[in-house]
Amino acid sequence: MIESVDLQDEAALAEWFEPVRAADLADWPDGSGWALRELAVLIRDRTASTSELAVVRGDDGDVEASAWVRMPERENRRVAEVRLAVHPRWRGRGSGRALLDHCEQMVRSRDRHTIVATTDEPVREAEASASARFARAAGYEPALAEARRSLALPVDPAFLDRLEAACLCFSSAYELVAWIGACPDGYLDGRVALARSISTDAPQGKLAKEADDVDADRIRTFEKAIDAMDRDEYSAGAVETSTGELVGFTEIGVPRTLPKHAYQFDTVVLPAHRGHRLGTLLKIANLRALAERSPATEYVLTWNAIENDPMIRVNDMLGFEVVGLGTAWQKDLP
Repeated sequence: MIESVDLQDEAALAEWFEPVRAADLADWPDGSGWALRELAVLIRDRTASTSELAVVRGDDGDVEASAWVRMPERENRRVAEVRLAVHPRWRGRGSGRALLDHCEQMVRSRDRHTIVATTDEPVREAEASASARFARAAGYEPALAEARRSLALPVDPAFLDRLEAACLCFSSAYELVAWIGACPDGYLDGRVALARSISTDAPQGKLAKEADDVDADRIRTFEKAIDAMDRDEYSAGAVETSTGELVGFTEIGVPRTLPKHAYQFDTVVLPAHRGHRLGTLLKIANLRALAERSPATEYVLTWNAIENDPMIRVNDMLGFEVVGLGTAWQKDLP
């Protein structure tokens, strides 16, 4: 039986989360998946999208599969994102396919014509991926390939010093700044410009994706969401000394109660200021901040499109290792 989920019902949301967490732990037993509190913040945020949840409930009353349908409202208004999770105990019984069919019908009724869904699996499983077979059987095609990378912390300080020294000769026209939490007001305009830049410059493969409609209010809403998710946001910026303009930026989110894994968010440098090793210097600054302020953090996780050669080179240089492979799957509805 397929049921809709009341987004404000805490008990119903906890039931919806059970297959999500179980599926995460089956693939990533180190516990690096989402927490319920984090997802609840995103699901209930209606500033740029609307969300609907659904579950498959078995005859015994257990929730066998969960779905989250997210529909952007400021851009990509013909697109819906679907996240599907089937509890490992119930895989292979048809719950996932029935729930996906339900989501597609829901999306059609909202006048959306394209669905995007993602898979993210350990390297050892990706080549014989049941998720990939499931997606293809349902009519989805791969639109963007990504790799999950992990960096063990702390990184050797002497190595970071040597790498920084090799980069500084290229970046004499810039200075680095750092903060935790909300972006300082004086850098907010630059932060907006950088968010717009990554929206258009980051590899999108074959995804039907429009540029994000970013403004200062959207940045502030994102920062409030990170705080509500109980995460600290570590940021480093590159400022052009002659203008005082923020021209580069990187950020990492660290869960306050479970800080073992940190999560790399955006790293971006404006096109006119690339080639000065700023991306590497920004990441070095944030790694140092983590070592000093969050010593319980053991790993940083990041995701890169496999065609994003510049960022992959930086991550490889810092010591990130590929631990997972992911795909964004896309289907155009008739």
